[in-house]
Amino acid sequence: MRKLILKSIPFILVLASCSIKENRTLCDCWLTVDASCMDPLKTRRPMDGLTMLFDNDNGYSMRDEISYEDLDSTGMVLYRLPRRLTEIVAVSGDDSVNVTGSAYCPMQHHNTYPRMFSWHEQADLNLEEKIGSPKPRKHHCVVHVTVAPEMGTEDGNLIIKVSGQVIGMDLWTGRPLSGDFFETIPVGEDGMVDFVIPRQYDQHEVVFSIYRDAKPVVHVNLSKLMAESGYDWSKSDLDDVSYFIENFYIEGIVKILPWETIIDGEIVI
Repeated sequence: MRKLILKSIPFILVLASCSIKENRTLCDCWLTVDASCMDPLKTRRPMDGLTMLFDNDNGYSMRDEISYEDLDSTGMVLYRLPRRLTEIVAVSGDDSVNVTGSAYCPMQHHNTYPRMFSWHEQADLNLEEKIGSPKPRKHHCVVHVTVAPEMGTEDGNLIIKVSGQVIGMDLWTGRPLSGDFFETIPVGEDGMVDFVIPRQYDQHEVVFSIYRDAKPVVHVNLSKLMAESGYDWSKSDLDDVSYFIENFYIEGIVKILPWETIIDGEIVI
């Protein structure tokens, strides 16, 4: 494998892979990957790097890490690959190094699901040269929770426990990978908490509970509320959602604000 930033490639290097007199159909393909999708000024997405995966029907596989700091102004990276029909994946996020085979399963390693972007293409590399432009999609939903001050956020004794049934994603198919995960997050004095959940199927359940002094006081069926609001898990780029929780002890109202409308849902206490 040879990965080169374009500005450092001598012209003779490209020609050296196969002479003009040879049967050029037997030569490798030079794939130029436009990694400018990591540029925060262009995408406004937190991508410090890309994990590139290549796999073809002849048993060839390769993995490479591209760092945003290593890119030049063009954002281009060059790969020399066999001339085959090749599956290509680009994955990025807070923890893109947690890629094992074709699976992205960060929940197996720790209890915080990261922000995750991924792109997949089946590319025909039966060419001398080809350009690929990864466009990683947002496969996570950020849940913003604000707890009303009258619920005692200032004493620092509140925590939120989140549980769900998805631990990652198959990078080749985009399908959620089933498995149990749990996350515990302290509620700040400002009453605000953010947590991330991965792409789900409609039948998957995500819930969170608020604890005060280690005792559960509020239980929210998050997946049910999102379904009632019309949340679409099949979108290429998933939306984020926001909740406001008040009236701690008797009845609670969750206001879902992902779009222009407000939908109230009852909290089970």
